[in-house]
Amino acid sequence: MTESVSLLGKQISQPVFDSLQVLRGIAAFMIVLKHSLYEVYGGDAVTSGSFLSDYPLILGVDIFFVLSGFVMVYSTKGKNGTIQSSANFMIRRIIRIVPVYWFYSFLLLGVALVLPSALGSSVFEWTHFLKSLFFIPHDAPNGGGAIPFLANGWTLNFEMYFYVIFAVAMLFRPLVSLIFMSLYFVLSLLVFRMIGDWSVAATFYSNFIILDFLAGAWIGYVCVRGIRFPEKFCFAAWIVAGGILLSPFFISYMGLSIGRIGSLVISSGVVAFLALPNLSERIEAPRFLKAVGDSSYTLYLFHPFVVAGLVLVGHKLFGVGGIPDGVLLALCLVASVLSSLVMYRLIEKPAVDMGKRMLRRGKAGESAL
Repeated sequence: MTESVSLLGKQISQPVFDSLQVLRGIAAFMIVLKHSLYEVYGGDAVTSGSFLSDYPLILGVDIFFVLSGFVMVYSTKGKNGTIQSSANFMIRRIIRIVPVYWFYSFLLLGVALVLPSALGSSVFEWTHFLKSLFFIPHDAPNGGGAIPFLANGWTLNFEMYFYVIFAVAMLFRPLVSLIFMSLYFVLSLLVFRMIGDWSVAATFYSNFIILDFLAGAWIGYVCVRGIRFPEKFCFAAWIVAGGILLSPFFISYMGLSIGRIGSLVISSGVVAFLALPNLSERIEAPRFLKAVGDSSYTLYLFHPFVVAGLVLVGHKLFGVGGIPDGVLLALCLVASVLSSLVMYRLIEKPAVDMGKRMLRRGKAGESAL
C-alpha cells in the first residue's frame, strides 16, 4: 500500500514498513529492559554473565542507528541534488528531534531543581545543561564521560551528527552521496582515533557505532533501487530476521560476545531481512505493536523518569525488597510502555505537528513574496 505517511517522523509518499516500526518498538523496549534491570536489581553486577546482560540489550541502540540510516535514504528518494532539499531535510529532522528532547531535558531540570537527590550520581551545571541541549559532546561534570544532562541524549548527539553529514551528502546524486558518506565516516574514524586525546568530540565521534548508520543507509539505497527478495521468500526472510534478533541472547547466555563488528552485522541483518522482501510493505502489523513503534522515541526518552520514579516510590512505601523484584520489574516495563503511548499523544505528536504547520506557513509566506 502506498500513501502519504509518517515513517520515523518524516512525511513521505512511500510504501509503509510496519515491520520496521515494530522493530523500533522492540529496540526501544530492549533499552527500557536494560535500564529497568539496573534500577530494580541495583546495578550491572546482578545481570553480568546472564542472558539479560548488557550485551544483547544494548543492541537496541545499534538497531536504532541502522534504522536511522535506512529511513534517511528511503524517505529522501528523488530529493537529492539541491541546497533546498538539504535544508528541508535538516529542518524536518530538527522539528522531529529537538522539541521533544528539549521538553524532557527541561523536565529533568525541574526534577534537579525541586528534588536534586533524585538525580543520583548526576550533577547539574548550567554549562553542562546548555551544551547538552545543543548536542555538543563534552565531559559530564560528574566524571562519567561524554554523557549529556538527559543521559539517553548521547545517542541523539550521534543522530544530529548523522543528519549534518547526510544533509551535505544530499547535494550529490544518491550513489555518489553514499560513496561520499562511506569515505567520510571511515576516514573520520581513523582521524578521530588518532587525535582523540586532543578533543572530547573527536573521542566521542571515533566510536565505531557510527558504522551502523552507514550500513542502514546502504540497505536503504539497495531498497529504493528495487533490489529486493522475491515475495515467495518474504516469510523465510522474516524468520531469519527473528533468528538474528534472538541470536545475541543465546550468544550472551553461553558467555560469549561478538564485539562491535558482530553488533553491526546483527543489527544490519535484522533490518535488511525485514525491509528487503518485496511483500514487506504490504503486511500490516497489529495496531498495538505499531503504536509502540510510533511512540518509541518518547519511550526511549521518557522511560527513565517512569522507572526511577516507580523504584523510588516502591522503596519508600514498602522498603527495599518489600515488592518482589520481579513484580517491580514488570511494573516498570508495563508502565513505561503505556505511559509512552500517552505522552506520545500529549507531547510528541502535537509538537511535531506544530513544527510541520509552522514550516508549511513559512513556505506559503515565501511563495507569496
